[in-house]
Amino acid sequence: MNKSRTTRIIYLLAIFYAILGVLVLFAGCGSGNPVGTDEIMESPNAGPTVSLFIVNHLFSPIEIRVGDRLVGTVSRVDSAHVDVSSIPGVSVTWSMVPVKTTAGQKLGTTLRGSIAVQGGNQRLEITNVIGGEKYFGLLIGNSTSRELLYGINMGLSPPENRWEEKCYCPLSPQSPLTYVGYYRLMESTSIRVYSNLSDYSGPYDTWLRFSDGVDSESGLIILTVYAVPAGKTRLISP
Repeated sequence: MNKSRTTRIIYLLAIFYAILGVLVLFAGCGSGNPVGTDEIMESPNAGPTVSLFIVNHLFSPIEIRVGDRLVGTVSRVDSAHVDVSSIPGVSVTWSMVPVKTTAGQKLGTTLRGSIAVQGGNQRLEITNVIGGEKYFGLLIGNSTSRELLYGINMGLSPPENRWEEKCYCPLSPQSPLTYVGYYRLMESTSIRVYSNLSDYSGPYDTWLRFSDGVDSESGLIILTVYAVPAGKTRLISP
């Protein structure tokens, strides 16, 4: 084979592989997301992106979702910008990250709500009032020498008794303030404290009529138990 013929063959092969590469490139571009990507494709019906400025007054972080897709998180008692797209038929919601014990037990009520996405930038404030109902977040400490149990909204009549909460998770002696989640706040709301050995029976101390004393936006209230339960009604100091 002479030199000129070899050169022509190499030239033709180069052109062939160049054309093949272009065809592969265009085939990949027309197939949407590359194989193996974990990104979620936007709906073709998605509206314009809206920037939400979310102020979270709650003592728990919250998560923002479009449908089932997590699009942002706002830390407790903090604010953040979250960009969302309005998609017809798909809801935009927020939900509180639940408080859990070291054993994985969820404490309190998981607060949540929907977000009406409109045009332009929006400001949204998340407080302890959800759908017209109030909730309070509890920070509780045990300054006694015994383990204690706490219960929320115990001994109420129907339908309010559905808000009763007993966690069976003892507060250690001389334990600092511990955040234990959010609970329904009503005029009849109470907090009971028992000795841990009582299994929620026997003498208990009760804290009543504190709905006006909670923080107006976070709903947070602080309770430190200084005495062993002895059947007394006590007040939460401001």
